[in-house]
Amino acid sequence: MENCECITEIKSKISRLRKHMIYIAQLKGINHSDTIKCSQELDFYLTKYQKIKVAEKQSH
Repeated sequence: MENCECITEIKSKISRLRKHMIYIAQLKGINHSDTIKCSQELDFYLTKYQKIKVAEKQSH
């Protein structure tokens, strides 16, 4: 149950970050430090999500 809630929160965070990154990129450009920072944060949560999904598959 805890994993399910965690995954839901991570998916929500990923969605918000993706939208925010696109907004910043359109406003400031794709090479702006704010866009890159947001992209790196998005990468962190995408990796976290993938690790949870892999662990779930291995436990079944």
